[in-house]
Amino acid sequence: MFPFPPICDEEAYDAALVEVEGYFDLEPAPGSPAADRFAMLLHTIADYEAQRWPIGDIGPVA
Repeated sequence: MFPFPPICDEEAYDAALVEVEGYFDLEPAPGSPAADRFAMLLHTIADYEAQRWPIGDIGPVA
């Protein structure tokens, strides 16, 4: 497996989503290199989404 660069734009984001989708279809064995890559992709995608579309303070619910 090849390392992947950080997600810095929509093109890289879309590519990461395509790759991670395959892991949902066929989940890798725990502890395998594929499982490690799956986890890193999920974290990288979540970080990008948090930066790109931040969720502000929603305040108290009335």
